[in-house]
Amino acid sequence: MGNMRFRISGTALADAFGMELRGMPVGSIMDLAARQSLTELLRETLAEPGVGHARLRRADGRKEAWEILLLPLRSDNGRVDRVIGALHCLEDTMVRVGDPPLRFTIDAMAITPVEVTVEACESTAYGGGFADVSASFHHPGPLSPRGPRKPGLVAITGGRHDDLPPDAPRRPPPRLRLVSDR
Repeated sequence: MGNMRFRISGTALADAFGMELRGMPVGSIMDLAARQSLTELLRETLAEPGVGHARLRRADGRKEAWEILLLPLRSDNGRVDRVIGALHCLEDTMVRVGDPPLRFTIDAMAITPVEVTVEACESTAYGGGFADVSASFHHPGPLSPRGPRKPGLVAITGGRHDDLPPDAPRRPPPRLRLVSDR
């Protein structure tokens, strides 16, 4: 699994595992016998490239189901050599204090190939990737006697103080301000 680590871990995973997973190797949550299978899933996800999916079960025999999803990514040099993944529990369960650390075995694995065309590789800024070419936005603006307006931001003022009499006490201005391009 090389350098495959948890980069971001939410509170649901921290609660389920009883510790922060950020920075830990992904193999640390797998049973020793299942680590090689997860490594092969990662290798095939990068080699295809394809979307890797594995259905996980707790190694301690409980019927709690989890799944892991692996999505291939291109690096700046155009090679598919990165993965972004997600791990989540399929059931709503509570982990009790004193439970052994979670370890998983793999029930099933699958790879769904991703179709990559040469045009898609050449169209990105770095010469590779799955992103579509982004089109620039051209807003014609309302027509006026002088022609179309140049794009710009205009603050919309007014609101609750416009209707008050001049001697009424005023609250501080709101912290959120709506901005429009009209």
